[in-house]
Amino acid sequence: MGSGVQFLLGGSGERFAEAQSLAANDLQRLLYHPALTRDGVYASNTRYVYGITTPASQYALPVLKAMLLSGILRVGLAWPRDDPLLHEVGDEVLAYLPTLRQLHPSASVLPYSFTSADSTAPGFAEALLRNLTSAGAEALIACMRPGAMASVVAALATSGLRLRSTFLYDGTQMTNLLDQYGQEMLYKLSAAQWHPRIQYADDFFGSAAAYAAGLQAFVGRPATEDTAGASAAALTLGLSLRLAFRNCNISADVAASGDTARLLFDPTALSCGPEATGELFPELPAGAAAAAAGGNVTGVVLSHADAIGAAPPGAGSNTSQPPRPVFAVTGYRLLMAQLDKNNFATFYGACREAGSPLRA
Repeated sequence: MGSGVQFLLGGSGERFAEAQSLAANDLQRLLYHPALTRDGVYASNTRYVYGITTPASQYALPVLKAMLLSGILRVGLAWPRDDPLLHEVGDEVLAYLPTLRQLHPSASVLPYSFTSADSTAPGFAEALLRNLTSAGAEALIACMRPGAMASVVAALATSGLRLRSTFLYDGTQMTNLLDQYGQEMLYKLSAAQWHPRIQYADDFFGSAAAYAAGLQAFVGRPATEDTAGASAAALTLGLSLRLAFRNCNISADVAASGDTARLLFDPTALSCGPEATGELFPELPAGAAAAAAGGNVTGVVLSHADAIGAAPPGAGSNTSQPPRPVFAVTGYRLLMAQLDKNNFATFYGACREAGSPLRA
């Protein structure tokens, strides 16, 4: 990686996500994962790693709760027990059942686990539907890879089985299914608000349809989950950069030279008012003269305790004095604090940087 790289976007899929995360953390560079990734990627010791989507363990929980609140009490769950990512999604649905029963004691999750090899065998989807029917399932949460998902969608379309609700982990990725079973698919649920057939809007890209048309014109490819995740990552990063420096003054030489490296990594490049630390680091006493930071602190990211400048000589620790400017905080630290704090509503969904709560 070149020395001038300041931010990284994960792009080689879930297989290499953990290796990417460890490398980025060692290099002390912010890494965004734009697609669904296992919770373990956001370990407590990888503070530079963020994800744009809901963590895998929480991916299906909102729709499961919505089903219950709609009066659906018997929900079928189909997931592969040998797939590390989807196993995590499905296991958490089962683990959530005690919480559901606090809302309604009769709530139940009807598990149907299988192996990846099972899902390629003839009759897989038909066997799944028979199991759902015999168990009295009213709805289905299907956590599967595209091949298995396609067979289940086709079987549902031809079986005459009318479930009250169906959630497809990856349904909108399969354009051929949307074309072949358009009306049937429109009544399936998915977490993919980015798809052009789902009229969800935000203030930047506009509607999902407008985003898809713009992407097609710019790169010559249709929108996918990966492109939408990458776009949402870039947008939230840009919005956080805009917010990070709003209570800071940039030194005249850095402003004149446009030196982004100093802006992000040199604590002497910024002079930030106490409102910046009070807003981003609420655990610190407002205006306190914390020990030892001063303008000589180095490193890419300062700790919370280092984020307040030392009091001038002779000022002592009199907290009745007016709050003093902050000197020893880097732009990178301010940016990461903004990412930890903010939620952004985008066509991709409400983007909360998934790494943050999992690191807490």
